[in-house]
Amino acid sequence: MLPLLFMESASDKNLRKVFQALDEDGNGVVDEKNLLDAFRLIGLHEPEWFAHYIIEEAQGPFDQKEFKIQVRKGLGWMITHNYSIDLSGDISSDNLIDMLNEILTPEARRSKEDWEKVIRRVDKEDSHRISSAELANIFLILYRQAKRRNKQKRIMDQLEFSSEG
Repeated sequence: MLPLLFMESASDKNLRKVFQALDEDGNGVVDEKNLLDAFRLIGLHEPEWFAHYIIEEAQGPFDQKEFKIQVRKGLGWMITHNYSIDLSGDISSDNLIDMLNEILTPEARRSKEDWEKVIRRVDKEDSHRISSAELANIFLILYRQAKRRNKQKRIMDQLEFSSEG
């Protein structure tokens, strides 16, 4: 049995999974290109600004430890931009839905019902409050869904191209 000191919390596990998804080349560092690619894929409005802002805040590409700090800073940004009513570090699910529909492109936005389905997947306590780790997990869900859609689109495009030729 591992000592508690070496056990990974559920929150850290979620953040690690997101970090690994962003670190596509597996070098242990997330850079502006990694962020930009992910933000474009999920349909973030102004992905260049967000990617540049995060890298600037981190003072350059960052590792997994710094990633956790950047996620918490992201929640702070949401709080200061009135997306969270209190300073608990969590965001209400309603505020999160409003924020996501504001920062995503029209094509990437979803109905309230669709967002609630995604939120239920991460809000295991049904608290309607989303922590930084749960927010990271939502990002991971969006990222994986977008990658699947992108892959399906490429396959369909190849099939269409093959049938024309």
